[in-house]
Amino acid sequence: MSSFDRDPDYEIRENDLFKRYFEKTGAPQEKASEHQIESLVRLWLQHLVQSEPSRDDYKWFYDSGLYETTKNGSVVMEAPIAA
Repeated sequence: MSSFDRDPDYEIRENDLFKRYFEKTGAPQEKASEHQIESLVRLWLQHLVQSEPSRDDYKWFYDSGLYETTKNGSVVMEAPIAA
């Protein structure tokens, strides 16, 4: 059994996670384009690594050790590859 075949250590609800970011853009979450979702994920990751998110909202982030690993980090996006 590989590590990919086991149950996840943490499960999060992405609708709740990204809701505040969609609200800021005014874009309906269910109609978001791939580019909009990619931009929101980038913003979310930047928020996680460049600030100290609420322990109530991100309990899993602290419990998993990701906060300590990523704090004061940076987010680098690769340029999209043209088809």
